[in-house]
Amino acid sequence: MKTINRSPISDEATSLRVQLPTGSGNRYSSNLHRQWSVFPALLLALLLSTTTLLSCTDSTSERVQIDNTKALHQARVEEGLAAYQQSKYTQTYKLLQPLAQEGDIRSQALLGEMYSKGNGVSRSPEESFKWYSRAAQQGHAEAQYQLASMYAHGMGVAQDLAQASIWSLRAEASGFGQTAAAEEGTDKPAKENL
Repeated sequence: MKTINRSPISDEATSLRVQLPTGSGNRYSSNLHRQWSVFPALLLALLLSTTTLLSCTDSTSERVQIDNTKALHQARVEEGLAAYQQSKYTQTYKLLQPLAQEGDIRSQALLGEMYSKGNGVSRSPEESFKWYSRAAQQGHAEAQYQLASMYAHGMGVAQDLAQASIWSLRAEASGFGQTAAAEEGTDKPAKENL
């Protein structure tokens, strides 16, 4: 004997309830009731675990994508530095200029040098100052030293001995010149060019 009842939960949500005859002759009725009463809990657990799994997969793929982007970025910087060492200045500029715009500190410092010396670009103390300044503000010791020199000599910027002193101290605090002096076995600051 089957009866269909409308669920009193809501007008929109309906469910079918099957009522099987009870009694000693129907051994499935109590098992069926137990199985179906566990079903909503299992469904909820499955949904939650799927959502958790998907969010873990998303964060893992984001990390992999970030790592891949960093590796590609690093490879482009290294390729640009290698091109510069081989005096391939046009190639260097094409590789490093977009990276410098994105804030890469080594690319910014190298563009400062390129504009300072006129390697692959028109010599421009103002552009050199701009790129050295960006790298120096991020803590690039050699760029800090070059910025101090530019302030001291008024190259690409108005002469400002106070700023020259500040950037010289920052370069020293960042370790500029100490490495070369230690390698030479002296306590004198090293005179390094970029």
